[in-house]
Amino acid sequence: MIGQAMDFYLAGDSSPAIHSKTTAKVRKRIGFTKFWVFFLAYLIYFSYLCHQINNNNIKKEAIMQATKNNTKEENIRKFKQLLKHKEEMLERAKQYDGIDIYAKTEIHY
Repeated sequence: MIGQAMDFYLAGDSSPAIHSKTTAKVRKRIGFTKFWVFFLAYLIYFSYLCHQINNNNIKKEAIMQATKNNTKEENIRKFKQLLKHKEEMLERAKQYDGIDIYAKTEIHY
């Protein structure tokens, strides 16, 4: 205790009680700041997590709604439509095969 009082005296601080109160006040302020920083970081992380969960639920719900009312016949019909469209596109590609499309373009100088 005497050594501590001597340190305060040599440092130019006459009262050790004021010095310890100031230190406690600074520690309290630092602790308060740390609390708010971690609290805000937690809120940001939690809101990000909720956003991800919500997006996944929306995607699942959209898939469920899209496939809920489909019967086997409807799925077969849609598949046949896609197959027919693919065949039409292949026939169009065959028509243009061997034809130079760029030969018809004119160059004006």
